[in-house]
Amino acid sequence: MNNTYNYIIFNGYDGFNMSPYNDEGYYSICMKDLWAFDNIRITNSPSDQFSIFLRICYKLFLKMHIPLPRFLFPFFTDLTFKEQKPLCFIIVGYAWPMSYYIWLKKKYPEAIFVRFTRDLISTQQEFIDSLKATNVIDYWITYDEEEAKKYGMIYYPEIESKIDIQGKPEVLYDVFFAGRAKKRLPKIIEIYDKLESAGLNCFFYIMSASKKEIKERKGIVYSNKYLTYKKMLEYSMQSKCLLEVNQEGAIGYTSRFIEAVMYNKLLLTDNNSILNTSFYKDRFMQCFKSSDDIDVDFLKRNIEVDYNYNNEFSPVNFIGFVENLIQNREKCEKMF
Repeated sequence: MNNTYNYIIFNGYDGFNMSPYNDEGYYSICMKDLWAFDNIRITNSPSDQFSIFLRICYKLFLKMHIPLPRFLFPFFTDLTFKEQKPLCFIIVGYAWPMSYYIWLKKKYPEAIFVRFTRDLISTQQEFIDSLKATNVIDYWITYDEEEAKKYGMIYYPEIESKIDIQGKPEVLYDVFFAGRAKKRLPKIIEIYDKLESAGLNCFFYIMSASKKEIKERKGIVYSNKYLTYKKMLEYSMQSKCLLEVNQEGAIGYTSRFIEAVMYNKLLLTDNNSILNTSFYKDRFMQCFKSSDDIDVDFLKRNIEVDYNYNNEFSPVNFIGFVENLIQNREKCEKMF
């Protein structure tokens, strides 16, 4: 990749791991297309560059809520590149202390700082407010088009790398759903009941559900344990159709939508904003408001699905977008 900048991406945290790249973690998989580039460094946690001993110490620091000492800051990120170019820091995850960003800005005053939010502002308000107070960020980018308008941010659709799932998995399920319960569990169960009563074989994996809301079903697994993202993709590949139930207020692309497009699956979604996307095909996607709107015959068809996906969601394109943004100096006048 021939860019003007060297990029350091503070990625999302996939959990404590013995190597910087967790091949099964969501954030690592999303950025996988960038791993091989010499001008890009991806770090999922401040401890990625530490020895195993220091990584364990770092984890203990977090558990005991002990502030990280500043003498560790130079070890948080590998800033050695083959070619000397200006630096651009892209903040995606939450693992780094605000004092570290301030330290970086002082150490590299000419560097560009970008914040890319991959969730609704309301779910990360405290972090956003703290980051805003640092006055470090040059470009605020969000995956949600409505929030881009609301907060004066720059819009860019979601990113994800397509990975190879070995072999051609056998289709075991008609419909697959995975996600946290949040405030949508009653709706998810209602959808499951309609699909099951129509004779469809469904597998729903629901995390962090309130005990008082849980209703046991044959094809629903409730768990407080998160599936690895690679395992979720394996279930997606074993399914004919993916179900997407958006959190309230969100219109941006979700993982289920992107997976459907990348891996050629039918999609059942309550996100009507996809009707305006270039990927929407009524043969392969069905939008609904309530379970009553779902046409089960749509799911019973034998049809070959092909969205003609051409790496549109690859993070390689996102880096190109940021590069052009910086080059054109299109800074946001209004930031929140």
